[in-house]
Amino acid sequence: MRSILLYILLAVVRAAPSPSHVDIVPIPGATVVPQFWDVQAFLDGPTLILNGTVQDIHKQLLEINPNYDTDFNHTAVATGDLEKRTDFTGSKVICSRAIFGHLNYGAYKDSLTYLGKHPGRPHMPPGPRACSRVSCSYNTGVYICNDTPTDKYLISWGSVVDGLQYIWAKCVAGILVDMQGGQVFHSTNWNVILRETNC
Repeated sequence: MRSILLYILLAVVRAAPSPSHVDIVPIPGATVVPQFWDVQAFLDGPTLILNGTVQDIHKQLLEINPNYDTDFNHTAVATGDLEKRTDFTGSKVICSRAIFGHLNYGAYKDSLTYLGKHPGRPHMPPGPRACSRVSCSYNTGVYICNDTPTDKYLISWGSVVDGLQYIWAKCVAGILVDMQGGQVFHSTNWNVILRETNC
């Protein structure tokens, strides 16, 4: 019981915003809101609520449980999740180096890996234009934004990966010398932004 309380206390302390996570507003008029993640550090442990990017969450989980990766073995998305894809076909995309800056290919691949294997469903606070940074590495950030006035839950983190892949296909299209950032708008009033930012 004492160890469970210790982990819960550590999670609460970790959930406090850190000055190093202060970020630029991803688009004009948006509000940056923290991304909270419901996670377990131990297989039989309580659900913890942590905040930050997926990289921050992974680091925090390893601090709580150094055997986290071995215990959970999140190496691939479950078969059921592979069938639940978010269709962005025909979605509006804005590609712009002036607005979103230059992207890093390693960061794009890193985001696909971390978000693609993360369990659970993204929870987006009420909007409109409420944006959370969910991944950041190599000065390239991924944001999800809710444009509805109510909370929104996505199918899985694979939905965000689908948005990232759509942006990459439309804005970069294999031309790695001109990796401009972009934003894709889903028909259900949420969007994904892939942009240059401080990590």
